Amino acid sequence: MFRSSGMRSMSAQLTPSTILPLGGQDLKTLRDMIAAEKCLISSFHRVSQDFGKSAEALKLWGSGEGDDLDDILTHSHNILQLLVTALNRFAAHEETIPTLMKGVKTQETKLDELRRKHRNVVSKVESAEKKLSKIGVEHKNREMQANLVNGLKEERKALDTELMTEEARIGDYKRRATKEWMNVKHGAISELGHKLIIIGEQGKLLTEVSTIELNAEISVVS
Repeated sequence: MFRSSGMRSMSAQLTPSTILPLGGQDLKTLRDMIAAEKCLISSFHRVSQDFGKSAEALKLWGSGEGDDLDDILTHSHNILQLLVTALNRFAAHEETIPTLMKGVKTQETKLDELRRKHRNVVSKVESAEKKLSKIGVEHKNREMQANLVNGLKEERKALDTELMTEEARIGDYKRRATKEWMNVKHGAISELGHKLIIIGEQGKLLTEVSTIELNAEISVVS
């Protein structure tokens, strides 16, 4: 995995109080984020393929334009293939990120379901208490209704504890996953940037040391 000194400051900022609960709209935002990441990966694969086709076309053209152009464009083709490999490598790093994001989405979906269950029980408690308040103390069904209220309250209490535990656990999970995918992303950018500089410098050096044979010098006389 990539390492970055900047991750410490990021980790310090990702505290439990900064993690907000997700609802329907927030889950949609998370899905959009995953879709955007996949689109980015596809874009890099397309750019890589386009660079490869361009390099092949240059090499093919140079093969019919004399030994000098054949030589320089063949070497240029080889250098550009390094670029193709570098772009594919970047995309390969990026491909791990949607998986991490999907893990967050799965956890958030489970938490959302638990919240709905909790709200449903809270609503049942309120409804049962309201019904109990309308039953007289001597009514034969009062004890049964009271037991129902107590049972629902116990269920609510258990869900309160479960919900707090899950929110804390998933909050930690999100912070770890976010730190990991940002570490991957910035590390991949750094790696690609270094490779691009080297590839670019090799290409410039190639053109500087290559000899282009001029068949004739043409003078234009007015």
